[in-house]
Amino acid sequence: IRSVTDNFNNNKILGDGGLCTIYKGVFLNGKTVAVKRLRPEYYNDNNKIFDEERRFLKAVNHPNIVKYLGACSSPKLKVLVYEHMANGTLDMHLHKERGGLSSLSWSSRMNIAAGVAQGLAYLHGEWNEPQAMHCDLRGRSVLLDDKFNAHISDIRSKNTSLAFTNPEKSIGTSTGYLPPAEYATDIEPTTEGEVFSFGTLLMELLTGTEPAAPVENDVEGGLQGIMEQAFPDNLQSVLDPAIMGRASYDQIVLCTKIALECTKANPEERPKMEDVLRMFEQA
Repeated sequence: IRSVTDNFNNNKILGDGGLCTIYKGVFLNGKTVAVKRLRPEYYNDNNKIFDEERRFLKAVNHPNIVKYLGACSSPKLKVLVYEHMANGTLDMHLHKERGGLSSLSWSSRMNIAAGVAQGLAYLHGEWNEPQAMHCDLRGRSVLLDDKFNAHISDIRSKNTSLAFTNPEKSIGTSTGYLPPAEYATDIEPTTEGEVFSFGTLLMELLTGTEPAAPVENDVEGGLQGIMEQAFPDNLQSVLDPAIMGRASYDQIVLCTKIALECTKANPEERPKMEDVLRMFEQA
């Protein structure tokens, strides 16, 4: 692993977060991987937690979740290895101010949203022993392969997650993606909270606007408030210009309805991800 990352050279860094630093690794045969080097404070030399997490990741299998390939462990080094996604993160393509790589077509956005929904439905439904959580769903944690299919990264076991060795950091700090009323008092992630994050991500795909972006006219509720205020009569005023004239307006309306359902203030009123998938079938 040290060899394929040039001894964890800074030039190989793909991303950096609270849990880890991610490096690009290239083997002699040309195979490219993503190498996640975990920070020591998150596993506290607890090999049992690390081993349980490895077993969990090995068992997870879904086309819309980044594939885990293996791990390396020593007293001073904990590494997880994943397949490499050729087209990087979703937010790299949505936001030009971050050096956006392309204007995603409407069909690509629909495919990405459906892929994320399928991955979350798998985590929340089919895979529940132990239940898997994402904890920090956002544009940066959705990776795109060479065909722009969506793959969710950074999934964690709710019961054995490395992040839970440090409870204060068990939930991501992505402003705008999390339901503030719930996480203001409770640090434990919930499926209802992840549904909220998905709804926010869907709004981001519709508008091209980051949830944490400054809000004009002091609209309360951030991006969610903007969408609620615009729907249905003024919806076109908040849509990403890149999809205007290229998408079925009926599809846009349906996706907006899904996003608003997912971001309802009362978590008990939000749909389950399996219900969201059925809604997408109508689109």
